Amino acid sequence: KSNTSENIINIIGKSSSIFTFNGESGYISIKPSYDQSLKNSLSSSEVAFKNIMYQTIRIELINADISVNLPTNLSTSISDMDFVINFNKTPFNIPPYFDIYLIGSRCEFYNMITFMPGSSLNVDQNSELVFSTKGFQHFSGFYVFLMAMTIEDQYYTSSAGLNFIYEKYDFSEAVKRNDSSDQPASSATSANFFGGTAEIYLSTANFWKYVNKLHAFAKIDGKITFNPISNIDDGSYIKYNLGGIINISSLDDFVKSVNDCKKTSNCIEFYASTFKSGPDRLTQKPGLVAEESRRFNINDFYSNPVVSNGKLLTDVLNVENIVTTNNQTYDFVSGIAESDGLSYGLFPVTSNYDYNYSILNLRKSNYKSESNYRSGYNDSKCDFIKVNLNTDGNFVNINDKIKGNSFSAKTFAFFRGCFVPFNGTELNIRRFRVRKLFDAVFWNRKFESIDLFYSASYKSSDSYYGHGAWRLS
Repeated sequence: KSNTSENIINIIGKSSSIFTFNGESGYISIKPSYDQSLKNSLSSSEVAFKNIMYQTIRIELINADISVNLPTNLSTSISDMDFVINFNKTPFNIPPYFDIYLIGSRCEFYNMITFMPGSSLNVDQNSELVFSTKGFQHFSGFYVFLMAMTIEDQYYTSSAGLNFIYEKYDFSEAVKRNDSSDQPASSATSANFFGGTAEIYLSTANFWKYVNKLHAFAKIDGKITFNPISNIDDGSYIKYNLGGIINISSLDDFVKSVNDCKKTSNCIEFYASTFKSGPDRLTQKPGLVAEESRRFNINDFYSNPVVSNGKLLTDVLNVENIVTTNNQTYDFVSGIAESDGLSYGLFPVTSNYDYNYSILNLRKSNYKSESNYRSGYNDSKCDFIKVNLNTDGNFVNINDKIKGNSFSAKTFAFFRGCFVPFNGTELNIRRFRVRKLFDAVFWNRKFESIDLFYSASYKSSDSYYGHGAWRLS
């Protein structure tokens, strides 16, 4: 609850929860721990201290049957206006404070779950992860009169996936990309408008070092099951997704589960994509209401293949297949996969295999019509593309045609988890904005995507990351 919104969503419970207990068996153990040295380094006035950011929480689900099935109709209120939020359309993030353990338990996922740096999933040999889908979904649009904003009808799928983020948090880079164009002069520098670093990011340098000690990962000693999708309408377009570091004890059993699912459809993509946004620009007038044109700042694009015990499982020749016999490798730092002496990068691509500058269709979450959805129009997906590295290894060139088509851009740099176009001095990091338009009767607001170019340079030894990295000027 806050001054602008009020709602309740339980993390764990018997209903209306993220983790829902099925039946009466099983129990949960919650064990907090504290980094005393971090706590001692914080003053009582700092945000990190007030929010107990020196805490981590170990959640053990013991002898339980659990469903992860996010709500589709969570009611909330902003500035005295009522909204219904659908959590099924986009990935749900597990914060850095949580380590989740399944002990003798079964957990069935219906949604895409992203584990952020510092968090982990641990599955013992007597537990099972099950992937399921709710299939083809439709979200009815509506018009918000006081905000003069139209939310259009959307078509999407709700299906399970897991993504474990390797890339470190870095909010100093996020602030550099906090674009101020279209911003009224009177508010561009005001503290109320995210003109600089928002409060939650202030005085938290030690905290980010704390959560960045570990990359997100899964350790799976138990069973993984993928429920067949053949009985779901339009099953050929519905996919489960896996990405990041997923250390699997028995690859033979995993391959068998994959093959069982594939008997009915190509139901799995062995990569997962997530993006992170913020700080974003919204005007408080009188509450949290978008005024004029505002930017929706995408800070990071996380597109990860599956790596298990140091080995790249995702087939660089077909991301819907896995390879366990070939010695493929993947470097999360450079974004480069190596296979049979060739180098590959995992790129966001459109349905006709050009570079995809837009993430509005991430996981089929924003189609304007049912026919567009069913045809796969402008689908946001990823594929491995053969690349040539420059002599310093800090950017790549694409020279070959990709499945009959040529990329419109040829040179890319791996920045914050994704390959982005690079013109020699600038990175093109596309942004989104809500722009005010007059539609003959009312002022209306619609989403637009635009190209934004940022000067950047490669730091061969960056003190924050501990390795070479691209930095915005």
